[in-house]
Formats: sequence, C-alpha cells, structure tokens
Amino acid sequence: MYDICHPSYYHLCKLGCNDPIKTSTAFYVYIEICEVKRYWDVKYKYNEELDLIYFEVKKREHSQLEIYIPWPTKYNICLDKIEKMQQLLQNEQLTFVFKSEDSSSVFYTISAGLSKPAPPEVSKQRKEKAEKILNLESEIRRNITNLYELAKTLDSSHETSSQNCNSDLNTTESSNINSNLEIL
Repeated sequence: MYDICHPSYYHLCKLGCNDPIKTSTAFYVYIEICEVKRYWDVKYKYNEELDLIYFEVKKREHSQLEIYIPWPTKYNICLDKIEKMQQLLQNEQLTFVFKSEDSSSVFYTISAGLSKPAPPEVSKQRKEKAEKILNLESEIRRNITNLYELAKTLDSSHETSSQNCNSDLNTTESSNINSNLEIL
C-alpha cells in the first residue's frame, strides 16, 4: 500500500501516532507548508507524551526554527493543553495550523503568557467603566467649543468681567465634571 503513497506520508505513519486523523492532517499540512508556503528545512517530529506530530520549520533559509502544529478542527483544544505543549516542546511560540475537513487551513500563532479570560462580572465592570469614560470624553469634546469661545471673550484689561466669567465657568463646568467623575 505504501508504494503508492507519498514517502512523507509513509514516514509520518511510522513516527508512532496511532490516530489516522492526526496523521492525515499532519500530511496535508506538511504538503501545504512545503509546496504552497515553500518553507525551508521542514522536519516532522513526534512527541509521544503529547501524542502530537509537529513540524520544525524555517520560513527562510537563514531564519530561526519555528514549531508548527497541525490540528484537525474536529478536535477540541484548551489553554491547559497549549501551555503543556509549550512546556514540553520548550518553545514559547507555537503556530497552529487548524485544518478543516474541507481542506481549508488557518494559521494561528500563539505566544507564551496566555491567560484565561476574565470572568463575566469583571468583563461587565470593565465595559461599564469604559462607557463612562467615553461619555465623559464626549461631554468634554462637546464643551470645548464653548470653552474656547469663552476664553476668546476674556480680556486681560477687564479683570472684573474676567473674574465673573471665570466664576460662572468654574461653577458650570465643575458641576458637570464632578457629576461625571462621581459616576466613575
């Protein structure tokens, strides 16, 4: 049977992975990064502890080695598994090649320092705070023209009228800004 297969497929099957879906996904990704992307020095490897076929790849002749992990879209993946891969493969940056059954691929690079998403309550509080800040900024922008016009009318020779305008401005603007700051 292997005499009609691509030699790389035969070698991928001999690495030790017993999952035919992972093996065929790895083969298609291998062909894509070699023939379509034309990356250099593509070497396939197998990590028995992770039960994972992966590739060590150079994008150009003299670039650094990168790790590409073929992943069938029918399999789920979680952050804990990704962190374990980073630790066992001793690489902070991994590029996943998510391969779907219709043969389309998505390349997704993940770097070290992953963190789990914030709980919904924290996200809601952050969103509310951001909305309040936006509202405050829009009110300030809306009043800038009024402040500018008021500043133009001030004349240093009319100190008394200037003081009246300043006190009126201070009371009006400070009450608006204070009420918005209290919201925050």
